Amino acid sequence: MVNDQDGVSSQSCIIRNNLSMDINFGTGVTSDSNQIVADPTLFYVDPEAYDLQLLEGSPAVDVANEDLAPAIDHDGIQRPKGVSIDVGAYEKLVPLTDTDGDGLPDDWELSTIRNLEQGPTDDKEGDRHSNLLEFVLGSDPTVVDSEDFVDAYIEQLGTH
Repeated sequence: MVNDQDGVSSQSCIIRNNLSMDINFGTGVTSDSNQIVADPTLFYVDPEAYDLQLLEGSPAVDVANEDLAPAIDHDGIQRPKGVSIDVGAYEKLVPLTDTDGDGLPDDWELSTIRNLEQGPTDDKEGDRHSNLLEFVLGSDPTVVDSEDFVDAYIEQLGTH
């Protein structure tokens, strides 16, 4: 991230939540929560094969500034998945525990539905959105969602 596509240094902007080998700032540029990557193997799964998913324990996990950050990552994954969003294009997915084997992560079920008794096809609040759809969309299965919510999410995915 040295220059824009015309070879001109960026000016009067904010550069935030990026992983880069080098960043060169122009006039009036604010840098926030960027990390210089000296050794890509400490951050990424397989940088030589262009797999830029974050490694477990990467210094970029849970340290980004959430202000003005996208709500979903490059793959359409809802952010954050940890205590904060991750620096870079991808949100680190943590292994999920599913003790009842219903396909819904226990931590999600316990923090939203408050028990492990409902299954993926159940619809606790009766809005015609199954628990599985609510999980995938990152919505709350105890709050009635409008069809506009689902349409807006699908539209947002189409813009990436």
